[in-house]
Amino acid sequence: MCILILHPLYLSKENKLVDRFSRLFPALLFPLLILMTIGIVRRIADYGLTINRMYILILNLWFYGISIYLFVKQSKQVKGIIISFAAVAFLSSVGPWSVFSTTRNSLKTQLKKELIDAHLIKKDKIILNRNKTEKIDSLTLMRTTETIRYLVKVYGSESLQQYFSISIRNKSAF
Repeated sequence: MCILILHPLYLSKENKLVDRFSRLFPALLFPLLILMTIGIVRRIADYGLTINRMYILILNLWFYGISIYLFVKQSKQVKGIIISFAAVAFLSSVGPWSVFSTTRNSLKTQLKKELIDAHLIKKDKIILNRNKTEKIDSLTLMRTTETIRYLVKVYGSESLQQYFSISIRNKSAF
């Protein structure tokens, strides 16, 4: 964004400070990008993957790419920055590789693993047995519950239909 705002001043070649800033900006951005990456990875590891976290991760990777490109090429082509951002935004929003699909598949895989580990699934169907003698630890229960809530809230109850023999289409979530 700074490069876009300063672009007219950079083209005029009148301000030496803008010229220096434009050359050093990509290098100055790297420590902040590293901190951003650490924060994103930490959130995903602690709380799981969501659509917003996936978009932020993609944005972070795009920032790395643009910063490296600007640093190596010393190019200040605003058009290339805008086009690359539009391309990344479009490609991450449509198709089977979209953030929406990728996040749903990842969460469903994670949920299935959690259900198998907690012995709550048999023949790919959830076992609803209240007299279960085996206890589930609170962390697993919390993560599984939150994953189910997120899937139902964002993708609808149809995303969990595969785990039930009866229709859960109009059932409320918790």
